[in-house]
Amino acid sequence: MNDNDLIQRALKNPNDYGLIVERYEQQLLRFIKSLSQLSAADAEDLAQQVFLKAYDHLNDFDQHLKLSTWLFRIARNQVIDFWRKKKVRPQEYSLDEARDQGKEAAENNFAEELDKKFTSQRVQKLLSLLQPEYREVLYLYYYEERNYDEIADIIQRPPGTVAALISRAKKAFSDLAVRTQQLSLLKPSA
Repeated sequence: MNDNDLIQRALKNPNDYGLIVERYEQQLLRFIKSLSQLSAADAEDLAQQVFLKAYDHLNDFDQHLKLSTWLFRIARNQVIDFWRKKKVRPQEYSLDEARDQGKEAAENNFAEELDKKFTSQRVQKLLSLLQPEYREVLYLYYYEERNYDEIADIIQRPPGTVAALISRAKKAFSDLAVRTQQLSLLKPSA
């Protein structure tokens, strides 16, 4: 069943909205955790808010968009609102918290593509140290396999800006990986 059919079913029968939640819950949870660096429980709370907001505005859904793109945009906005209310920025996490996020990410198999070169824990740790806008576009591009137009719809920026952000984010990630690798080589062995 395609997304438009799901939307039509949910509009006719609110109980069918659960089908949309089932289809997108895990993807949105991973996105929220990656973007916000929140605990699993807090990410689930935000995901629930996303689905409630989407349900409230289901009649307003633009059929020209992909449902997943629309949900990701709502999720992104919920994360931004969460941090505004808390007056905290995601990049202020300590390395210990980043390590914990990396362990959780490894358990959820987030970084299958990058596991060939780095462990999931290392990738998540490095991602958590990037600026939030870089972390966001890398996650959407590599983990969610979104194209530039879909990412542009989610973050509400032009596709050219998305391309530039992804390029800068890859460079920042690479530079950070090299620097942290060099630092680990300089540490005395135990």
